[in-house]
Amino acid sequence: MKILVITHIFPNHLEPTGGIFNKYQVRALAEYCEIKVIAPIPWFPGCGLFSKKVEFSYAGKVMAKETMDGLEVMHPLYLTIPKIGRFLQGAFYFLRILPLILKMRKRFKFDAIYSTWAYPDSFAAALISKILSKPLVAKVHGSDINELGNSFCKRMMIRFALSNAERIVTVSLDLKNKICQMGIEESKISAIYNGVNREVFRILPQSGCRRELGIGPKENIILFVGNLKKVKGLSFLIEAVSILARKGELLRLYIIGTGPLETYLKTLVEKKSLQRQIIFLGVRSPEEIAIWMNASDILTLASINEGVPNVILEALSCGRPVVATKAGGIPEIVSSRDYGILTESGDAKSLASSIDEALSRDWDREKIAERGKSFSWDKNTSELYKVIYDVSFCEKNIIKDIILHIFPKQFLINRGRPSSKKVALTFDDGPDERFTGPILDILRQYDIRATFFIVGSKAEKHPEILKRITSEGHEIGNHGYYHGDGNGFRWSSINDEINRTQSIIKDVTGKSSGLFRAPYGKLNIYYLGLALIKGLTYVLWSVDPKDYLAWNASIIMENLERFRIRGGDIILMHDRLQSTIDALPKVIQKIRHLDLEFGTVKDIQ
Repeated sequence: MKILVITHIFPNHLEPTGGIFNKYQVRALAEYCEIKVIAPIPWFPGCGLFSKKVEFSYAGKVMAKETMDGLEVMHPLYLTIPKIGRFLQGAFYFLRILPLILKMRKRFKFDAIYSTWAYPDSFAAALISKILSKPLVAKVHGSDINELGNSFCKRMMIRFALSNAERIVTVSLDLKNKICQMGIEESKISAIYNGVNREVFRILPQSGCRRELGIGPKENIILFVGNLKKVKGLSFLIEAVSILARKGELLRLYIIGTGPLETYLKTLVEKKSLQRQIIFLGVRSPEEIAIWMNASDILTLASINEGVPNVILEALSCGRPVVATKAGGIPEIVSSRDYGILTESGDAKSLASSIDEALSRDWDREKIAERGKSFSWDKNTSELYKVIYDVSFCEKNIIKDIILHIFPKQFLINRGRPSSKKVALTFDDGPDERFTGPILDILRQYDIRATFFIVGSKAEKHPEILKRITSEGHEIGNHGYYHGDGNGFRWSSINDEINRTQSIIKDVTGKSSGLFRAPYGKLNIYYLGLALIKGLTYVLWSVDPKDYLAWNASIIMENLERFRIRGGDIILMHDRLQSTIDALPKVIQKIRHLDLEFGTVKDIQ
């Protein structure tokens, strides 16, 4: 599958930390599919001279196209008129990216659009979706909905975007409820929590981190990380520190971040004579923030409105307790006093009391970190991919059902004979040097024959695995040579893929395969026509536990429970995932408990 991502909140080579959570998510999503990113940059004539905003300071200097962690990212400039022209921003954004996308489609025929941020991104993406008849999944973060204020035009454009999206993703249940209150159908909204880069945000020794930062071992350290905007409630946090300082508490608040209120907040600190207690650190890299989190005693947020701040997930992953307000989805994350203390928004005295209590408590860092581990980008993107996949192929599945009723089973099959009392386990995308062997070991342990749909390019690299598959009595099917999605392929190129893989199978095993399954189970005229001409049975499936979306065995088993498994069923799995290996014995035991046995596709045809 191919996905086009549209968002202005994305890092670039001049601002590598901006919107980094989006980069983490998109990078993880790229493990499932092919992605290209359009990350427009706001611009107006002379913006570098007349505006103090960070995003305008580098407008015109960012490369039009760059590669970040293997992702192709384009940065077109779009016109914006600060303050007076915000209601035109969506139109300018759309008009700038439309010709770029039309040109891109010639080489990148995407299946779906994924936009993050309600306006102008999702508004423009909704227009693109309508023009190109491609499904849109729109993600909202919190501030893009919470800060609508009295802007009638902006509210209407966001409602247009969300109404015309096939699905909406929110970062919290609280935000989902707010979207519903806008009149958006609840069934199209999925709440999917963001993740944490656990390679960066993990427990480190506090003493070592403090030595690295030059902080004394007995100091009480409070940390804030975020944008310096009114919605973050920093004036209340500064007042809370002032209250504690007047009581004689020895503490320091370190503030990481920048934003429109930076000058005002620094002036406020000077007026209150808190320069020794409150230190502004500016922008820091994720690696530096992780060290500061581990060096601190607590992370504190005094937000007035929120979605789910990623810094809370990151602090928990570092084993640090959180003192925060009950804004937005924060109570969904800090769901126990074992993880932190929550207080009301806009109440400096209550916030000061909660900070004081948190600093005096002994916290179980390991327990807090366990809570943080429940939020991962792998889990997030697995759920997100399922949402995008479902909207991309739902219409095609209807067509597929019609075709299945037309063709006889010797040509096209998704379920075998119910009277066979057997089901067929099928494994796609191998052979894989890490995962196919353990799967074969499990099948041999349970004395089961299965069908493996192999990718020709992988079989060329690992002919010994292919030989083992056949020597142990399993069946081989053709799964194409490159595992491309077929979009934009010509008849000749698909024909070449099938022929190359057939030749490899025959050269290695001594016999040709009579089975074919297209990559992703696609059922188009080219794949189906060529399979029929070559006398191959086109094999689909009737049971899909979605192991390719699952990060552990229990989720695969939960997905399997949704099916009423009967004789003749063909089960789709993959020999490229550890979760499949972990689940396979349980799958086998469940099916045998139903008094069913196992066979190859040919056995049940």
